[in-house]
Amino acid sequence: MDTPLKSSPHKFLLHKLNIDHQFTFNNQNMKLHFSLLLLRCSAILCSAALSDPYDTDGNITIRWDIVFWTPDGYVATVNITNYQKYRTVQAPGWKLGWTWSHRQVVWASMGARFLNHSDCSRFIGNIPLTCAKQPVAVDLMPDAPYNVQVAGCCKGGLLASRFEGTERSTAAFQISVGLDGTSNRTVSMPRNFTLQAPRGGYTCGPTKTVRPTRFISPDGRRVTQALVTWEVICKYSSYMAQTTPSCCVSLSSSDYKMNVACPPYACGCTKRPCHNDHKCPLVVNWHREAKGGVRVSMTNSNINLNYSDWTLLVNHPSLNHLNYVSHAKYKRLSPNGVVFWGLKDDNQVIRTNSTIRWGVGLGGCNGDRWCSPRAIYFNGDQCVIPPRPK
Repeated sequence: MDTPLKSSPHKFLLHKLNIDHQFTFNNQNMKLHFSLLLLRCSAILCSAALSDPYDTDGNITIRWDIVFWTPDGYVATVNITNYQKYRTVQAPGWKLGWTWSHRQVVWASMGARFLNHSDCSRFIGNIPLTCAKQPVAVDLMPDAPYNVQVAGCCKGGLLASRFEGTERSTAAFQISVGLDGTSNRTVSMPRNFTLQAPRGGYTCGPTKTVRPTRFISPDGRRVTQALVTWEVICKYSSYMAQTTPSCCVSLSSSDYKMNVACPPYACGCTKRPCHNDHKCPLVVNWHREAKGGVRVSMTNSNINLNYSDWTLLVNHPSLNHLNYVSHAKYKRLSPNGVVFWGLKDDNQVIRTNSTIRWGVGLGGCNGDRWCSPRAIYFNGDQCVIPPRPK
Protein backbone atom coordinates (compact mmCIF):
# COMPACT_ATOMS: atom_id res chain seq x y z
CA MET A 1 0.00 0.00 0.00
CA ASP A 2 1.24 3.47 -0.78
CA THR A 3 2.09 5.56 2.25
CA PRO A 4 -0.87 7.87 2.75
CA LEU A 5 -0.16 11.56 2.84
CA LYS A 6 -1.45 13.91 5.47
CA SER A 7 -4.65 15.64 4.57
CA SER A 8 -3.19 19.12 4.93
CA PRO A 9 -0.90 18.92 1.83
CA HIS A 10 -3.90 17.85 -0.24
CA LYS A 11 -5.93 20.75 1.07
CA PHE A 12 -3.00 23.00 0.23
CA LEU A 13 -3.00 21.69 -3.35
CA LEU A 14 -6.71 22.34 -3.62
CA HIS A 15 -6.23 25.87 -2.34
CA LYS A 16 -3.37 26.48 -4.78
CA LEU A 17 -5.36 25.15 -7.69
CA ASN A 18 -7.11 28.09 -9.34
CA ILE A 19 -8.98 27.09 -12.45
CA ASP A 20 -11.78 29.47 -13.33
CA HIS A 21 -14.12 27.26 -15.29
CA GLN A 22 -16.39 26.34 -14.67
CA PHE A 23 -29.66 6.46 -8.58
CA THR A 24 -29.52 3.87 -7.84
CA PHE A 25 -32.99 2.34 -8.33
CA ASN A 26 -33.89 1.92 -4.67
CA ASN A 27 -37.50 1.08 -5.38
CA GLN A 28 -37.59 -2.54 -6.58
CA ASN A 29 -41.09 -2.21 -7.99
CA MET A 30 -40.03 0.74 -10.09
CA LYS A 31 -36.99 -1.18 -11.24
CA LEU A 32 -39.12 -4.14 -12.29
CA HIS A 33 -41.62 -1.89 -14.06
CA PHE A 34 -38.82 -0.19 -15.98
CA SER A 35 -37.30 -3.54 -16.99
CA LEU A 36 -40.64 -4.86 -18.22
CA LEU A 37 -41.18 -1.69 -20.21
CA LEU A 38 -37.88 -2.19 -22.03
CA LEU A 39 -38.71 -5.82 -22.75
CA ARG A 40 -42.17 -5.13 -24.15
CA CYS A 41 -41.32 -2.60 -26.82
CA SER A 42 -38.88 -2.37 -29.67
CA ALA A 43 -35.73 -0.27 -29.39
CA ILE A 44 -37.20 2.48 -31.55
CA LEU A 45 -40.46 2.66 -29.61
CA CYS A 46 -38.69 2.63 -26.23
CA SER A 47 -36.30 5.35 -27.32
CA ALA A 48 -39.20 7.52 -28.38
CA ALA A 49 -41.13 6.79 -25.19
CA LEU A 50 -38.25 7.57 -22.85
CA SER A 51 -37.01 10.72 -24.56
CA ASP A 52 -38.40 14.17 -23.87
CA PRO A 53 -40.36 15.33 -26.95
CA TYR A 54 -39.57 18.96 -26.14
CA ASP A 55 -35.87 18.43 -25.45
CA THR A 56 -34.64 15.21 -27.05
CA ASP A 57 -30.94 15.97 -26.49
CA GLY A 58 -31.28 17.38 -22.96
CA ASN A 59 -29.04 15.84 -20.32
CA ILE A 60 -26.89 16.55 -17.29
CA THR A 61 -23.22 15.96 -18.05
CA ILE A 62 -20.53 15.19 -15.48
CA ARG A 63 -16.91 15.90 -16.42
CA TRP A 64 -14.14 14.60 -14.19
CA ASP A 65 -10.92 16.47 -14.98
CA ILE A 66 -7.63 15.34 -13.46
CA VAL A 67 -5.58 18.51 -13.20
CA PHE A 68 -2.71 17.55 -10.90
CA TRP A 69 -0.91 14.35 -9.95
CA THR A 70 -0.03 13.75 -6.28
CA PRO A 71 2.37 11.18 -4.77
CA ASP A 72 -0.49 8.72 -4.22
CA GLY A 73 -3.19 9.89 -6.62
CA TYR A 74 -4.46 13.11 -8.11
CA VAL A 75 -6.48 16.29 -7.72
CA ALA A 76 -9.61 16.50 -9.90
CA THR A 77 -12.20 19.13 -10.71
CA VAL A 78 -15.71 17.70 -11.13
CA ASN A 79 -18.16 19.74 -13.19
CA ILE A 80 -21.92 19.11 -13.36
CA THR A 81 -23.63 20.89 -16.26
CA ASN A 82 -27.37 20.99 -16.91
CA TYR A 83 -27.87 20.93 -20.69
CA GLN A 84 -31.65 20.61 -20.35
CA LYS A 85 -33.53 23.50 -21.90
CA TYR A 86 -36.34 23.80 -19.38
CA ARG A 87 -35.85 21.20 -16.63
CA THR A 88 -34.22 22.43 -13.41
CA VAL A 89 -32.88 20.89 -10.21
CA GLN A 90 -34.51 22.52 -7.19
CA ALA A 91 -33.79 22.39 -3.45
CA PRO A 92 -32.52 20.46 -1.62
CA GLY A 93 -30.36 19.94 -4.69
CA TRP A 94 -28.39 17.26 -6.50
CA LYS A 95 -26.51 14.31 -5.00
CA LEU A 96 -23.70 12.79 -7.03
CA GLY A 97 -22.52 9.27 -6.30
CA TRP A 98 -20.10 6.82 -7.88
CA THR A 99 -18.22 3.57 -7.19
CA TRP A 100 -14.44 3.36 -6.92
CA SER A 101 -12.69 0.70 -8.98
CA HIS A 102 -10.41 -0.27 -6.09
CA ARG A 103 -9.89 1.06 -2.54
CA GLN A 104 -9.44 4.73 -3.35
CA VAL A 105 -10.06 7.39 -0.72
CA VAL A 106 -10.81 11.10 -0.74
CA TRP A 107 -8.24 13.05 1.24
CA ALA A 108 -9.88 16.45 0.91
CA SER A 109 -12.55 18.33 -1.00
CA MET A 110 -13.51 21.90 -1.77
CA GLY A 111 -16.90 23.08 -2.96
CA ALA A 112 -18.71 19.92 -1.80
CA ARG A 113 -19.17 17.69 1.23
CA PHE A 114 -19.63 13.93 1.50
CA LEU A 115 -22.62 12.27 3.13
CA ASN A 116 -20.92 8.96 3.88
CA HIS A 117 -17.49 8.37 5.38
CA SER A 118 -17.32 4.60 5.95
CA ASP A 119 -14.62 2.79 7.92
CA CYS A 120 -11.18 4.42 7.82
CA SER A 121 -9.78 2.34 10.69
CA ARG A 122 -6.96 1.02 8.51
CA PHE A 123 -5.43 4.50 8.62
CA ILE A 124 -3.50 5.73 11.62
CA GLY A 125 -2.78 9.39 12.14
CA ASN A 126 -3.71 10.72 8.73
CA ILE A 127 -7.40 10.02 8.28
CA PRO A 128 -9.03 10.53 4.85
CA LEU A 129 -12.15 12.63 4.46
CA THR A 130 -14.05 9.53 3.29
CA CYS A 131 -13.12 5.90 2.70
CA ALA A 132 -16.52 4.95 1.28
CA LYS A 133 -16.52 2.56 -1.68
CA GLN A 134 -19.56 4.43 -3.00
CA PRO A 135 -19.17 8.04 -1.87
CA VAL A 136 -21.99 10.56 -2.30
CA ALA A 137 -21.19 14.27 -2.71
CA VAL A 138 -23.52 17.24 -2.29
CA ASP A 139 -23.08 20.93 -2.98
CA LEU A 140 -22.24 23.50 -0.31
CA MET A 141 -24.55 26.38 0.52
CA PRO A 142 -23.85 29.92 -0.76
CA ASP A 143 -22.75 31.06 2.72
CA ALA A 144 -19.97 28.44 2.94
CA PRO A 145 -16.62 29.83 4.16
CA TYR A 146 -14.60 31.34 1.35
CA ASN A 147 -11.62 29.06 2.00
CA VAL A 148 -13.64 25.94 1.09
CA GLN A 149 -15.15 27.36 -2.10
CA VAL A 150 -14.08 26.92 -5.72
CA ALA A 151 -15.32 28.55 -8.90
CA GLY A 152 -18.81 27.26 -9.75
CA CYS A 153 -19.62 25.76 -6.37
CA CYS A 154 -21.85 26.54 -3.47
CA LYS A 155 -25.34 27.02 -4.93
CA GLY A 156 -27.10 24.69 -2.53
CA GLY A 157 -27.34 22.02 -5.22
CA LEU A 158 -29.56 24.13 -7.48
CA LEU A 159 -29.18 23.88 -11.25
CA ALA A 160 -31.02 26.30 -13.52
CA SER A 161 -32.02 25.28 -17.02
CA ARG A 162 -29.62 25.94 -19.88
CA PHE A 163 -31.96 28.57 -21.34
CA GLU A 164 -31.58 30.64 -18.17
CA GLY A 165 -27.80 30.97 -18.48
CA THR A 166 -24.63 28.89 -18.38
CA GLU A 167 -23.39 30.18 -15.03
CA ARG A 168 -26.47 29.17 -13.05
CA SER A 169 -26.83 25.83 -14.85
CA THR A 170 -23.41 24.52 -13.74
CA ALA A 171 -21.84 23.28 -10.52
CA ALA A 172 -18.28 22.32 -9.62
CA PHE A 173 -16.15 20.93 -6.81
CA GLN A 174 -12.59 19.64 -6.37
CA ILE A 175 -11.32 16.52 -4.65
CA SER A 176 -7.96 15.04 -3.79
CA VAL A 177 -8.03 11.28 -4.45
CA GLY A 178 -5.55 8.90 -2.82
CA LEU A 179 -4.49 5.25 -3.17
CA ASP A 180 -4.89 5.48 -6.94
CA GLY A 181 -2.64 5.61 -9.97
CA THR A 182 -0.38 8.58 -10.60
CA SER A 183 -0.25 8.58 -14.42
CA ASN A 184 -2.57 8.26 -17.41
CA ARG A 185 -1.80 4.54 -17.63
CA THR A 186 -2.20 3.59 -13.98
CA VAL A 187 -5.11 5.74 -12.83
CA SER A 188 -8.54 4.06 -12.49
CA MET A 189 -11.76 5.76 -13.51
CA PRO A 190 -14.76 5.85 -11.14
CA ARG A 191 -17.80 3.94 -12.38
CA ASN A 192 -21.55 3.49 -11.87
CA PHE A 193 -22.41 7.15 -11.40
CA THR A 194 -25.75 8.10 -9.88
CA LEU A 195 -27.38 11.51 -10.00
CA GLN A 196 -30.19 12.05 -7.52
CA ALA A 197 -32.55 15.03 -7.77
CA PRO A 198 -35.51 15.91 -5.50
CA ARG A 199 -38.08 14.31 -7.84
CA GLY A 200 -35.77 11.65 -9.27
CA GLY A 201 -35.82 10.57 -12.88
CA TYR A 202 -32.13 10.41 -13.85
CA THR A 203 -30.12 7.43 -15.04
CA CYS A 204 -26.42 7.77 -15.86
CA GLY A 205 -24.53 6.09 -18.67
CA PRO A 206 -21.04 4.56 -18.52
CA THR A 207 -17.91 6.52 -17.72
CA LYS A 208 -16.00 7.36 -20.90
CA THR A 209 -12.58 8.80 -21.58
CA VAL A 210 -12.90 11.91 -23.75
CA ARG A 211 -10.66 14.62 -25.15
CA PRO A 212 -9.06 16.52 -22.22
CA THR A 213 -10.87 19.69 -21.20
CA ARG A 214 -9.16 22.98 -22.06
CA PHE A 215 -9.34 25.82 -19.54
CA ILE A 216 -9.04 29.45 -20.55
CA SER A 217 -8.03 32.06 -17.97
CA PRO A 218 -10.47 34.94 -17.31
CA ASP A 219 -8.30 37.36 -19.31
CA GLY A 220 -8.16 34.93 -22.23
CA ARG A 221 -4.35 34.93 -22.34
CA ARG A 222 -3.58 31.54 -20.85
CA VAL A 223 -4.86 28.10 -21.85
CA THR A 224 -4.27 24.96 -19.79
CA GLN A 225 -5.46 21.41 -20.32
CA ALA A 226 -6.62 18.59 -18.06
CA LEU A 227 -4.29 15.60 -17.80
CA VAL A 228 -7.20 13.17 -18.10
CA THR A 229 -10.92 13.80 -18.64
CA TRP A 230 -13.75 11.35 -18.01
CA GLU A 231 -17.36 12.07 -18.95
CA VAL A 232 -20.71 10.69 -17.84
CA ILE A 233 -24.08 11.63 -19.36
CA CYS A 234 -27.24 11.39 -17.23
CA LYS A 235 -30.64 11.45 -18.94
CA TYR A 236 -34.07 12.21 -17.53
CA SER A 237 -36.92 9.74 -17.93
CA SER A 238 -40.49 10.38 -16.82
CA TYR A 239 -40.79 6.64 -16.08
CA MET A 240 -38.13 6.93 -13.41
CA ALA A 241 -39.34 10.22 -11.89
CA GLN A 242 -41.69 10.71 -8.97
CA THR A 243 -45.16 10.10 -10.33
CA THR A 244 -47.20 12.38 -8.05
CA PRO A 245 -47.81 15.74 -9.80
CA SER A 246 -46.39 18.83 -8.12
CA CYS A 247 -48.50 21.51 -9.81
CA CYS A 248 -51.92 22.17 -11.27
CA VAL A 249 -53.62 24.76 -13.46
CA SER A 250 -56.74 26.84 -12.81
CA LEU A 251 -58.59 28.73 -15.55
CA SER A 252 -60.38 32.08 -15.48
CA SER A 253 -61.61 34.59 -18.02
CA SER A 254 -62.63 38.25 -18.04
CA ASP A 255 -65.13 37.55 -20.83
CA TYR A 256 -66.69 34.60 -19.09
CA LYS A 257 -67.57 35.25 -15.46
CA MET A 258 -66.59 31.83 -14.24
CA ASN A 259 -63.49 30.24 -12.73
CA VAL A 260 -62.36 26.64 -13.15
CA ALA A 261 -60.32 25.52 -10.16
CA CYS A 262 -57.63 22.88 -10.04
CA PRO A 263 -59.12 19.37 -10.02
CA PRO A 264 -59.66 18.09 -6.46
CA TYR A 265 -56.72 16.09 -5.13
CA ALA A 266 -54.81 16.72 -8.37
CA CYS A 267 -51.50 16.21 -6.58
CA GLY A 268 -52.62 13.64 -4.03
CA CYS A 269 -51.92 14.01 -0.35
CA THR A 270 -48.98 12.11 1.07
CA LYS A 271 -48.46 14.23 4.21
CA ARG A 272 -50.75 15.88 6.73
CA PRO A 273 -51.81 18.60 6.78
CA CYS A 274 -52.36 18.91 3.03
CA HIS A 275 -51.61 22.21 1.30
CA ASN A 276 -55.17 22.83 0.07
CA ASP A 277 -58.09 21.07 -1.66
CA HIS A 278 -56.07 20.10 -4.73
CA LYS A 279 -52.99 19.30 -2.62
CA CYS A 280 -50.62 20.99 -5.11
CA PRO A 281 -47.75 23.10 -3.76
CA LEU A 282 -47.66 25.18 -6.97
CA VAL A 283 -50.72 26.54 -8.79
CA VAL A 284 -50.66 28.22 -12.21
CA ASN A 285 -53.67 30.42 -12.96
CA TRP A 286 -54.26 30.98 -16.69
CA HIS A 287 -56.45 34.10 -16.95
CA ARG A 288 -57.87 35.18 -20.32
CA GLU A 289 -58.09 38.95 -20.39
CA ALA A 290 -60.70 40.97 -22.22
CA LYS A 291 -58.32 42.33 -24.87
CA GLY A 292 -56.97 38.95 -25.87
CA GLY A 293 -53.93 38.69 -23.64
CA VAL A 294 -53.27 36.17 -20.88
CA ARG A 295 -52.21 36.97 -17.33
CA VAL A 296 -50.28 34.11 -15.74
CA SER A 297 -50.22 33.91 -11.93
CA MET A 298 -48.05 31.37 -10.11
CA THR A 299 -48.75 30.74 -6.42
CA ASN A 300 -46.36 28.86 -4.17
CA SER A 301 -48.24 27.14 -1.34
CA ASN A 302 -45.22 25.09 -0.30
CA ILE A 303 -44.44 26.22 3.24
CA ASN A 304 -40.88 24.85 3.15
CA LEU A 305 -39.54 25.75 -0.28
CA ASN A 306 -38.82 28.79 -2.43
CA TYR A 307 -38.67 28.08 -6.17
CA SER A 308 -35.50 29.65 -7.60
CA ASP A 309 -34.78 29.97 -11.33
CA TRP A 310 -38.20 28.52 -12.18
CA THR A 311 -39.27 27.66 -15.72
CA LEU A 312 -42.73 27.25 -17.23
CA LEU A 313 -43.11 25.36 -20.50
CA VAL A 314 -46.42 26.10 -22.21
CA ASN A 315 -47.82 24.14 -25.15
CA HIS A 316 -50.44 26.29 -26.88
CA PRO A 317 -51.40 26.54 -30.58
CA SER A 318 -51.65 30.34 -30.36
CA LEU A 319 -48.00 30.63 -29.31
CA ASN A 320 -47.38 30.71 -33.07
CA HIS A 321 -48.81 34.23 -32.78
CA LEU A 322 -46.95 35.51 -29.72
CA ASN A 323 -47.40 39.30 -29.67
CA TYR A 324 -45.63 40.23 -26.43
CA VAL A 325 -44.34 38.93 -23.10
CA SER A 326 -44.22 41.19 -20.04
CA HIS A 327 -42.26 40.60 -16.82
CA ALA A 328 -40.72 37.36 -18.08
CA LYS A 329 -38.15 36.05 -20.55
CA TYR A 330 -38.85 33.32 -23.07
CA LYS A 331 -37.46 31.06 -25.77
CA ARG A 332 -39.28 28.93 -28.30
CA LEU A 333 -38.84 25.14 -28.11
CA SER A 334 -41.23 24.07 -30.86
CA PRO A 335 -43.92 25.73 -32.98
CA ASN A 336 -46.41 25.41 -30.12
CA GLY A 337 -44.00 25.20 -27.17
CA VAL A 338 -42.40 28.16 -25.39
CA VAL A 339 -40.32 28.23 -22.20
CA PHE A 340 -40.80 31.19 -19.86
CA TRP A 341 -38.73 32.18 -16.82
CA GLY A 342 -38.51 35.08 -14.39
CA LEU A 343 -36.55 38.32 -14.37
CA LYS A 344 -33.69 38.91 -11.95
CA ASP A 345 -34.64 41.13 -8.99
CA ASP A 346 -38.28 40.89 -10.06
CA ASN A 347 -39.92 37.46 -10.15
CA GLN A 348 -37.01 35.04 -10.58
CA VAL A 349 -37.86 33.45 -7.22
CA ILE A 350 -41.34 32.34 -6.16
CA ARG A 351 -41.17 32.57 -2.40
CA THR A 352 -43.25 30.46 -0.08
CA ASN A 353 -46.85 31.63 0.35
CA SER A 354 -46.49 34.21 -2.41
CA THR A 355 -47.71 34.84 -5.96
CA ILE A 356 -45.93 36.24 -9.01
CA ARG A 357 -47.61 37.48 -12.21
CA TRP A 358 -46.59 38.12 -15.78
CA GLY A 359 -48.35 38.56 -19.10
CA VAL A 360 -48.48 37.01 -22.56
CA GLY A 361 -50.08 38.49 -25.67
CA LEU A 362 -51.58 35.77 -27.84
CA GLY A 363 -53.11 36.07 -31.28
CA GLY A 364 -55.45 33.50 -32.77
CA CYS A 365 -57.70 33.18 -29.70
CA ASN A 366 -60.55 35.23 -31.14
CA GLY A 367 -63.86 33.77 -30.05
CA ASP A 368 -62.17 31.48 -27.53
CA ARG A 369 -63.29 32.56 -24.08
CA TRP A 370 -60.64 30.55 -22.30
CA CYS A 371 -57.73 30.25 -24.75
CA SER A 372 -56.53 27.45 -22.50
CA PRO A 373 -53.18 25.67 -23.02
CA ARG A 374 -52.77 22.05 -24.08
CA ALA A 375 -50.02 21.35 -21.55
CA ILE A 376 -48.00 23.19 -18.91
CA TYR A 377 -44.76 22.02 -17.28
CA PHE A 378 -43.35 23.70 -14.16
CA ASN A 379 -39.60 23.07 -13.71
CA GLY A 380 -40.02 20.07 -16.00
CA ASP A 381 -42.97 18.51 -14.14
CA GLN A 382 -46.27 18.32 -16.02
CA CYS A 383 -49.10 20.16 -14.29
CA VAL A 384 -52.65 18.84 -14.03
CA ILE A 385 -55.06 20.85 -16.19
CA PRO A 386 -58.83 20.76 -15.53
CA PRO A 387 -61.23 19.78 -18.33
CA ARG A 388 -61.96 22.64 -20.67
CA PRO A 389 -65.37 24.21 -19.97
CA LYS A 390 -67.93 23.92 -22.72
